[in-house]
Amino acid sequence: MRKSRFQKAAACGLCAAFILGAAAPFGTASAATKAEQAQAKQMYKAAYSNYRNGNIIAAADSFMAASKMDESNPLISMSAGDMLRRLKQYPSAIKYYQMSVDNFRHAPKGTKDRVILQTYSGLAQSYMETGDTEKAVENAQEVVNHFRKKYNGYFLLGQIYADKHKDDAKAIEYFNKALDMDDTQVDVYTALTDLYKQKDDKAGMEAALKKGCLARPLDETMKAKLGQLYLDWTDGTTNHYAEAEQVFKDLVGLDENSAWGHYYLGISYTMQGKFDDASNELATLTSLNKNLANRLQKEMEQQKESSGSQDDASPTITIQKAN
Repeated sequence: MRKSRFQKAAACGLCAAFILGAAAPFGTASAATKAEQAQAKQMYKAAYSNYRNGNIIAAADSFMAASKMDESNPLISMSAGDMLRRLKQYPSAIKYYQMSVDNFRHAPKGTKDRVILQTYSGLAQSYMETGDTEKAVENAQEVVNHFRKKYNGYFLLGQIYADKHKDDAKAIEYFNKALDMDDTQVDVYTALTDLYKQKDDKAGMEAALKKGCLARPLDETMKAKLGQLYLDWTDGTTNHYAEAEQVFKDLVGLDENSAWGHYYLGISYTMQGKFDDASNELATLTSLNKNLANRLQKEMEQQKESSGSQDDASPTITIQKAN
């Protein structure tokens, strides 16, 4: 499964803490002795190594042990909370995140903002998973309060309100606010379009994906999603095949060897009855992917049979999505 935006942020935070630990005192203004701080630092290194190797349970165990050794170091307790949350041990994750909140003032040099961001984000996500919407919103709002120009807090609020459709209107509002802060965030577009899809709001999906394609002009996946939306979007005699054609032209413009791009461009031509153009795509596709070429050829033949000589006949092709 692809890592979420906050899981990726956690990895960056852990890495930064590891690097900074070698250059500055690992714990400051701590009740732990220097020997305990040094031991906690070694435990942290072991925990981080386990994390990098994908052993989350061992990482969580070592982070918790390090946190007990140096309880006032918020980086360590935050890291323990992150691992426990990934293991779905939400009440325990909340405990360690709260330890981090209580000790923000002791954050190692250069890491305070990251600790605050990840801790409140982790609390919001953990409370959301336990069903405590009020506390989830409270902690997401703390992210907004501390980082008003960042997308993170607004994205969290959108996720909380979208969860189990608590308030779709608010969720959409906050997702769009997140994009106002940073319109390049893929996870926000995914969450927003998924919510519109659940509501069967194709116009909303179109607006979000068009904005994503504009902000991320080199993102082939974003273009493919918009193109597929246009291929599927029919209402009586109204269709969006011409829009799909343009999107897939843009896609193959980015990568002329994109087999799926040429396949779907061929499909968009076929659905409009532009069989000469579709044949050109078929010729290109034959050298790229014979299986897709055979599929396109069959769909062209089926469309010709179903449409006959009528240019405006409704296509009967069933589109298969790319992986």
